[in-house]
Amino acid sequence: MVIFIFIAIFVMFALWASGIIKIEEKPENECHSKNDEYKQQAPDPVDNRISISDAKPDKEEKYPEHDPQIFRKNTKTNNMNCDKYIFSGKYKETGKIRKNKLIYVFEGEDVKRCILDAGYEEPIEYTFEPWPEASVKQKEILYDRSGGKYQENMSLDDASAMIERYYTHTWNANRDLFAFANKMRVPVTYYCNYDYLNGRILHDLSGEDLIAYFAYVIFCMRKNREVRDLTKEPLKETFYEYAKERLADENFDIIKYIHCHDTDDIFKPRTKAFEITKEYLDTKGLL
Repeated sequence: MVIFIFIAIFVMFALWASGIIKIEEKPENECHSKNDEYKQQAPDPVDNRISISDAKPDKEEKYPEHDPQIFRKNTKTNNMNCDKYIFSGKYKETGKIRKNKLIYVFEGEDVKRCILDAGYEEPIEYTFEPWPEASVKQKEILYDRSGGKYQENMSLDDASAMIERYYTHTWNANRDLFAFANKMRVPVTYYCNYDYLNGRILHDLSGEDLIAYFAYVIFCMRKNREVRDLTKEPLKETFYEYAKERLADENFDIIKYIHCHDTDDIFKPRTKAFEITKEYLDTKGLL
């Protein structure tokens, strides 16, 4: 038996030596699992985003499930939805001069007209206040994530919004919600995603506008709808009726509650603000 085994081994060796039988050896650099292969083939989601430097305001391409990127006109310094000015002027209610006041001027608006509409009168003086530039660290992150393609003169807010989009794999917010922010005079960058924009709107609004918008967002959440421009919503009056009712309630300050909690927390079920708002919408047959 041993002799037969020895003969078989000898025959196999002879065949291998003659080249009839070949034993493939896998190179070390090709040794990987199927999962590794999938990872190598999977595209980086960032590569499919809108190029910050190459995209144009009037670009007609349609991107799935989100609106095209908005670009501010007539400027290459930032992509904010407004400019900042520092001014001084006589405040009508008191007749006293106020100095170093900040005002936001949106596209198509006149600086002096905005100051007059804010309750001031001559003498009025104002100077342009540039938005803070992106930090060195932000520029390094954007350069790495965009493959070297990014707007050199991005503002601090522009860079923050783009970095958040890169790391959360999200798109810019829709055009209608940006339009609402402009109407409500909420300063934001057009690069921000929905969460970023929604948080800024909730932070900057007050009074009936804040409560109505809060109710509108809950309505959209429950109906699986996209949050857009509240001023164009057919049910707008219902949300403002709710706002008036809430303001009359001395037992619960919903405005303070919204402003003092994180955006993610105020929209969680079983929180007081969420539940009383949902109950109102239920009674109106909206949910």
